[in-house]
Amino acid sequence: MTPRAKPTVVDVAIAADVAVGTVSRVLNTPELVGADIRQRVIEAVERLEYRPLRRRRRRVDRSRQRAAHRGNVGVLFLGLSESAPDLPVFAEAMRGMERLVASGNENLMRAHVPTADRIPLFIARNLVDGLVLRAPVAGALRECASAEFLATIERVPHVWLVARPDTGGGDLVGPDQEAASVMAADYLARKGHRRVVFLDPVPARSQAVECAQVFSVIAGRRGFDVRVVATPAAGEVRWPLDFRVAQEHVVPFVEKWVAAPAGERASVVVVPGDDVAFQLYAAFHGRGLTVGRDISVFSMRQERGLVAGLLPRLASIDIQGEEIGRRAIDQVRWRLDHPGDRPAVNILVRPKLIEGDSVANLG
Repeated sequence: MTPRAKPTVVDVAIAADVAVGTVSRVLNTPELVGADIRQRVIEAVERLEYRPLRRRRRRVDRSRQRAAHRGNVGVLFLGLSESAPDLPVFAEAMRGMERLVASGNENLMRAHVPTADRIPLFIARNLVDGLVLRAPVAGALRECASAEFLATIERVPHVWLVARPDTGGGDLVGPDQEAASVMAADYLARKGHRRVVFLDPVPARSQAVECAQVFSVIAGRRGFDVRVVATPAAGEVRWPLDFRVAQEHVVPFVEKWVAAPAGERASVVVVPGDDVAFQLYAAFHGRGLTVGRDISVFSMRQERGLVAGLLPRLASIDIQGEEIGRRAIDQVRWRLDHPGDRPAVNILVRPKLIEGDSVANLG
C-alpha cells in the first residue's frame, strides 16, 4: 500500500479557504489574525493532522527577522497603457494591498512601466523585498519585455496579480474563473435564459478570451446555446496595450442583433467586464431598446466605479478585487519567509454573484 502523503501548508490553506501566508501567521503569530479565520485554520490543521517541521519554523523566524528591517513591497504595472492602472478592478486590488500593508510596518511602492524596459528606482536601489506584478496575458512576456528587466524582477520574490503570462514564473493570485462561470450560468438558467452571446469586442484581451472559453464550456454543459463574438488582434501583439472600450467596439454587434430575426437573437449578452456593459447600455438605448426588458446583459467582472448609478442595476460577478490585493501581499510575505520553499502556486479567490435588474426573468 502506498503511504499517504503528509499534508502541506498549501493543503491547510485550501481546506481553510485562506492564503498560505495566513496559515503561517496563525501557526507562528496567532495574535495577529482575527478569531474567525484563526479558528478555521486551526480546525483545518487538526482535521488534516498537519504537523509543521521544526526546522522550517526556525527558518521562518530568521527570515522574519531579516524582513522586519524593511518589509517594503513594490507594485509594477507592465505592458499596459497609461490609463490601465486606474481602472476600477486594479484600484480595488491596490486598496486591498494598501490596507493590509498599513496594518504592519511595511511600505507599498508603485510604478508603471508600459514597455517593460525600464528598471524602477525602488528596485534598482534594493528598496523593496518583494513585488506584485500585473501584465497582459496577450503578447509573449519574453518578447515584449527586455531581457535586463526580466532578469531583474526574477531575482526578487514576486506574485502575479489577476493573471500570469504564459512564460512568467512566480505565484499567481487571481479570481476563480471556473467558480465565476458556474455562478453566472446557474443564475441565467434560473432566469430562464438558454440562448447566450459572449461578447468580447476589444482585441488582445486574452483574459477575456479565457473567460469566454471557460463560460462557454460550463454553460454548454447546462444546455445553453452559447456563441462567442470576439474581435481578433490584427498582427503581432506588442506592448503597451490599451484595453479601453468605446462605442465603436460594440455598435457593430448591436446592429447585427437588431437586424437578426427575433427567433434567432440571443436573449442575454454576457460580457467580460462592466466597461463593455456600460457601452452596451448606451448602444441599445440609442436604438430605442431597454436593457432588462428587450435584451439582458450580464457582466463577468464588476467594476463599481464604472457603473455606479447605472439603471437598470447590472447583474455581475464581483471578483473580490480587494481580497485579491490582500492575498497578493499575503503571498509575497509568505515567499519572503519561505525563499525557494516550493514550486509556484495558484491562489484563486472565490467570487460573489451580484444580482441585478439587467437580466430579465423569462420564466
